[in-house]
Amino acid sequence: MPLFDFDCPFHGRFELLLKEAPKGKRSCPTCKARSPLMAPLTVMHPDKLWAGHMTEHGYVTSKSQLVRAEKVKGVTHLSNRHEVEGMKKVAADARKEKEEKSRRNLRKAFDDTFAGSGVLDSFGHLRPESIKEDDASEQSLSISAKVN
Repeated sequence: MPLFDFDCPFHGRFELLLKEAPKGKRSCPTCKARSPLMAPLTVMHPDKLWAGHMTEHGYVTSKSQLVRAEKVKGVTHLSNRHEVEGMKKVAADARKEKEEKSRRNLRKAFDDTFAGSGVLDSFGHLRPESIKEDDASEQSLSISAKVN
């Protein structure tokens, strides 16, 4: 049943539950004075996006639609400094782990390529005798060029 607001001239605003919309005045429950129907105080506040807006996540017409689009794309909103610092730490740790994994993969590929060919010693370093004399002079020239 809908709730209707009435305004008593003596006691002010009161509410009544009625089966249908009233066609005239109703009696105040306190003093029985005839009271006119008033506009309800409830107000609808649509969110900022109700008219539809183009965002970086596409065209959205509500906050909930925007939240769903951001969730699909993995967007996270940080509300305070501690969350931002925590995310930066997580990102730095992930970056270090990625670099370490890349180094391990490179080392494995290097070992797989040169293992058993006599180019590497038991520590995995290049053997001096595996470098040709022509290659050694070219390497020293390229190293000195990089330094300068």
